[in-house]
Amino acid sequence: MKLFFKVVDIMKITIKFGDNTFELNVEPNTKVKDLKDEVARITLVPPHLQKLSLFSSGARILLPTSSKISLFNVQNGSQIFLEAKTTENPIVPQAGSEETPKVVRRHSVQPVFNPAPAASTEKKGSLTPTPHIESIQETEEIENPSVDYEPWLTQCVIACQEGKVRDLFSVLKDYMRTRNMRVLVEDITELLNSPHNGKWSCIHFACYMGHANIVKELIELGANCNIETDDHWTPLQIACYQGHKECVEMLLNQPYVQINKMTAERGTGLHLASLMGYTEIVRVLLDRKAAIKLEDPYGKTALELATNIEIAELIPKYIGEELLEKYGKKTEERPSGFTGEVYSISSWQINDKLVFLVIDTQNGTFVHYNTKNAYLEGSQPDIIIPFIDIQEVKSVTSTMSEGKFYFIVSTRDITLKYYTASKDKSAEWISRLYECINFFHLYIHHPENKEWLETQEENRVPMQMSSFEHRLSFEEEAVEYDEGRHINENSFDVIEEIGSGSFGHVYKVIKKDSQETYALKVLNKPMLKSKKQLRYAIAECKILKSIRHPFIIPIYWAFQTNRHLFMTLEYCPNGDLSLILEHAHYLSTAISKFYIAEIILAIEHLHSLDIVYRDLKPQNILVDEVGHIRLADFGLAKENVTESNPAMSFCGSPAYLPPELLAQTGAWKPADVYCIGANLYEMLVGQPPFYTENITVLYQRISKSKIIFPEPMDSDAKDLINLVMKKNPEERPTIQQVKQHNFFRDINWDNLLAKKIDPPISQDDFKKLKLLKEKKKQKR
Repeated sequence: MKLFFKVVDIMKITIKFGDNTFELNVEPNTKVKDLKDEVARITLVPPHLQKLSLFSSGARILLPTSSKISLFNVQNGSQIFLEAKTTENPIVPQAGSEETPKVVRRHSVQPVFNPAPAASTEKKGSLTPTPHIESIQETEEIENPSVDYEPWLTQCVIACQEGKVRDLFSVLKDYMRTRNMRVLVEDITELLNSPHNGKWSCIHFACYMGHANIVKELIELGANCNIETDDHWTPLQIACYQGHKECVEMLLNQPYVQINKMTAERGTGLHLASLMGYTEIVRVLLDRKAAIKLEDPYGKTALELATNIEIAELIPKYIGEELLEKYGKKTEERPSGFTGEVYSISSWQINDKLVFLVIDTQNGTFVHYNTKNAYLEGSQPDIIIPFIDIQEVKSVTSTMSEGKFYFIVSTRDITLKYYTASKDKSAEWISRLYECINFFHLYIHHPENKEWLETQEENRVPMQMSSFEHRLSFEEEAVEYDEGRHINENSFDVIEEIGSGSFGHVYKVIKKDSQETYALKVLNKPMLKSKKQLRYAIAECKILKSIRHPFIIPIYWAFQTNRHLFMTLEYCPNGDLSLILEHAHYLSTAISKFYIAEIILAIEHLHSLDIVYRDLKPQNILVDEVGHIRLADFGLAKENVTESNPAMSFCGSPAYLPPELLAQTGAWKPADVYCIGANLYEMLVGQPPFYTENITVLYQRISKSKIIFPEPMDSDAKDLINLVMKKNPEERPTIQQVKQHNFFRDINWDNLLAKKIDPPISQDDFKKLKLLKEKKKQKR
């Protein structure tokens, strides 16, 4: 490469990058490729992301990588402008740096915590752990399709290192918007708990830097406070070693933090705080009943590691006869075993499955059997997890699952989710699991139990969640049951295709045994997987299976094979509202009022379950055989959405998007209220408000323009539309307030819900619409 620094006998050029400029000395025959390599060395922007341009004679000239700079009249004193292209390749933080990290992913960067062994008695100054860059070696850029969130993970790490809460939330919002898909709470948790560059997660960086405010937010967002890094550090160990008392207290305030957790290379937080001489942290840990007599992996107790007189005097004060007796025993205090049936759920399962769990205190393991019979017959368990490998057990809530009390069990590799029908029973599982976890963290480090631990390591059964979930998804859910009879794809005769989309088709089918007609939605699973949409399609099944409402499409059966996902739905022979609008162009006030009122009742029910629909448009409003509406297609619906937990993903049909979604401020129930106004407007006028083919102009109008109404138009309808489509979501009425608007003064909501009001369009009218549709098809 012909690039040199501090060479004065060749030409000097200036590189301008944003607000920064720097000078380079280059030879006239330098290749643009070599210039980019040198720029990358200084700016850390990879060459393939650089766009270099030269302004000459008022024109901008891009510099092709394969050419020499002399071809473009680059001279001494020339100014070259650098732009960094946007890409999925992230910026990787330099852990521990005081400056904003700017190392790019194409370098091999790994943060490593390298304190001296815990048994060392060297001075504190030589023990300060420093996450550092092991090496920066150029490597080929290999795309990892399974880690599509890495750019946002990198930015989250930077925000956590710098203690910037606002930046952290900004990154998470951008993550959900840019992915342009449904993002569940689990997605955010997975992102935050993912190890950056194979090492630390966000909470480790925050604890290392001492940002308690970030630690608090991370935990509230679902970060695992017991998660262990590949180099064997937990967040509590890091906070104790670094002397960040606020972070230690924040972690200890979590009911299920493992205060006595050791890792392969170091002792508990108490060992590390004692070693580093942090008296106040030692006091906090002892007040929280940290185990005093435990030996670290080097055979040292916290008292033996004490490096100042205060700690050496403090620890004995906490050692009484009760603690000596408690931690000196091993068999009398062993927790009792526990077994029982619970329901298992997964993002890959349509149906909840009754499984059998065992707390095996003799072998120190948590055991999962697919069925109770498998346990009784002595079959091989589906999952075996040593208690010492469990990082987190906690309860989770869901507003739409009444009578279901969830708890999860997490290790570094898998997360299992269960529920029971009793709040007390789920709480008992959590309590018993944590009792075992804490006991075995103490038990395995007792000097007399080394032989037991070696036996456990020899007998450990590895379990890959992917294979387990594969069996759940493909083998066990290939059928459903109807009065004891199997239901699968062979249970139906296909009459005709009635719809299609990006991931599959919808067929009119007849069930062979009953001769009843249904709509069978068949989705292509490989295609869904390739677009990372499978879990959301299954989430749609689960939402529909949990809802029963007169104006929401019912799902009767759902099952899946290794290639297809099937949903058996009510067949609506009259199509959807878009068919009506296509031929009638617009509807009368009375007809519009009837349909929008039924829609409001459907949305009201969803909102009572904290579900936001997010895709209200005529194409998703089906009309059943009598003429009532059925809200369908829950692909964009999202559970557990509240004002404090809005949906952040950018999704929906452009013409119906509310302003807050365009502003990326999050959407919740007012977003559906806005869409009610947009749909009512379309029914009365024939097209959505603000409509234009130019998407940029459309978004500008949605954000800033006033609604224009044609004349004549019902004044109450105009007032309602203006009210529900206010730009500020906080100024919009609730569904209950909408129902009380003067536009609906002649609607009896109870009678409407009971379907005691006849639909305004007759069956004869629908037959005429069908004939017109057939004629149009024939002409094409």
